[in-house]
Amino acid sequence: MKKMLGVVLAIGALGLAGCSTIEDKLIESGATQVDTAGIQKLVAGQTVYGTTSTGDTFVIYFFDYGAMRLSAADGRFRDTGTWTVADAVLCYKWMTPEGNRCKKVFRMKDGKVTYTTTTEKQGFFNKFVKGNAENL
Repeated sequence: MKKMLGVVLAIGALGLAGCSTIEDKLIESGATQVDTAGIQKLVAGQTVYGTTSTGDTFVIYFFDYGAMRLSAADGRFRDTGTWTVADAVLCYKWMTPEGNRCKKVFRMKDGKVTYTTTTEKQGFFNKFVKGNAENL
């Protein structure tokens, strides 16, 4: 019985070892997770142009004091909300209930910035422009 239990545990461990998250893959490729202070510096007072995991584009202006404004769907969708950073995680709270999200931010070896969501999706922050470049 002990031998059989050992075989079952070994097989289970092999199965778990084969599972890696998007974050694991990013780190394996040389990306580094941006810390709390780094995220704040990256987004505060910036207009951020990005792409979601489904290829949709968005623009967010992150006010220095924690408010934010969003434009998506080529300007057809707009929203406002607040942002916070704690424990190296960027969280949004939008006015629309389904818009609440938290993301881990990574800097790729080539300098590009990507993010992962709590639902194992990956998107990109493509460009950062100082100030409210889109008058959001």
